[in-house]
Amino acid sequence: MPIVILFGAGVYLGLYFNVAALVCLSAIAAATFIFMSSAESFTEIAWSLVLFGTSLQVGYFAGLIAREFAKWAPFQSKESRSNRV
Repeated sequence: MPIVILFGAGVYLGLYFNVAALVCLSAIAAATFIFMSSAESFTEIAWSLVLFGTSLQVGYFAGLIAREFAKWAPFQSKESRSNRV
């Protein structure tokens, strides 16, 4: 379940923010997971961090792709496009 949540967070970041937000969120998520981890070995913690970080970055990449497709959507007029992105 945390993988899906992190993927969704990555998509949101990819749609609305730049890569600096991804770096900060990755560091905060890693620190939080390390401090709250109940894993018994270092390898379990390391693999979990790799898995969670990867899902966040894949979600960010999916958000970037969705942002580019939204720019070229044929059903939008130029007036309805947001200048925020």
